[in-house]
Amino acid sequence: MLAISCNIGILLGFIISHYVNCWSVTYLALLLCAIYSLGCCCLPESPQYLFVKKKKEKAIRALRFYRGEEAESETSQFTAEVARFKDIHNEGTPKKKDSNQIHIKDFLTRSRWKPILICVVVILFPAGSGSIPLITYTANIFAEAHSNLSPAMSSIVVATLQLIGSYVSTMMVEKAGRRVLLVISTLGCAVCSITMGTYSFLQDMDIDVTCFRWVPVASMSALVFINAIGIGIVPFIIMTEILDPKIRGSIVTFCLLEFSGVTCLVVKYFPMAVEHLGMYSCMWFFSCCCVASATFVLTCMPETKGKNFEQISESLNKGKKSSHKEVAPTLV
Repeated sequence: MLAISCNIGILLGFIISHYVNCWSVTYLALLLCAIYSLGCCCLPESPQYLFVKKKKEKAIRALRFYRGEEAESETSQFTAEVARFKDIHNEGTPKKKDSNQIHIKDFLTRSRWKPILICVVVILFPAGSGSIPLITYTANIFAEAHSNLSPAMSSIVVATLQLIGSYVSTMMVEKAGRRVLLVISTLGCAVCSITMGTYSFLQDMDIDVTCFRWVPVASMSALVFINAIGIGIVPFIIMTEILDPKIRGSIVTFCLLEFSGVTCLVVKYFPMAVEHLGMYSCMWFFSCCCVASATFVLTCMPETKGKNFEQISESLNKGKKSSHKEVAPTLV
C-alpha cells in the first residue's frame, strides 16, 4: 500500500503539472499534507505503542478499532492477539525489563550483523537502478531524446506503468518469492539501461536514429515497470522479515534515512553527471549497479517467502539456530 500510494501521488503530480503551474501544484501538495495531518489526529495511537506505555485499556480499544468487525465479534484470533500483547508487555521482573532495552552490543552479535548488512545494501537498489532520477527528470530526458510523444505525455505514461508495476508486485510477491522478483527486476533494469545508454551514445555520435525514436519511451517505460515489480517494493519487505524484532525499529529507521540521503544525492547530481559524462555513461553505470545488485541477491540474500523469523535466522547462520528469542520491537 505504501508503494502504491506513492506511485499514485507521482502519477497525479505529473497529470496536474501538465495543466497548472508549479506554484499551484505546490499549494495543492501542501493542502493534501494538511488534510493528512488532520486525519491522523482522528486516529488512535497504535496498539503496540500503547502496550509499551502500559496503557492496556486504550491499547485494547485501539486494537479493536483497527481490527474492525473481527474485533467486534471477539473472535479467537483477536482474543489471542490481545493475550499475546499482554504477555509480551507484562510488568515482569527488572531483569526482564532490562533485557528489552537496546544496547550497542545488540547490533554487533554474529547472528545480527549479516541481516543488518543485507538491509543496508538492499535499500540502495532503488537508487542504483536509476529509476528515481529518471522519473524525476522524465520530461527533460524525453525532450532531449526527441521522442515521438510529448515530454508531458511521456511522463504520464511512465508514471502509469510504475503504478501498474507496483500493483503487479503485490500480487506476485507471495507467489514468486522475494529473490526471484529482485533478480528479474535488477537484470531487467540492467537491459533497459543498456538499451537507453546505447541509443544515447549513437545519438551523440551523430548517427541517424530517427527510425528508433520509440526506443527511449519503450526502454524507460519497461525499466520503470520492471523496477516497480521488484526493486521498488521488495527491499522494504525484506527489512521487516530478516531483522530481529528487538533491533528492527532502529535499523529500519537508519535504512530509511540512508535511502532518503542517497536518493537526494543521486537526484541532485544526476543532471551534472549527464552534462559532464553524457547520458549514455550514466545509463551504463546504472546497468552495472543493477548487475551487481542481482549478484548480491543470488550470493548473499536468503529467500524469506513463507518462512518465520527463526527459519530465516537459521538460513542466514547456515543452519545454526538463532540464540535470540523473538520479541516484539520496543517501538515502531
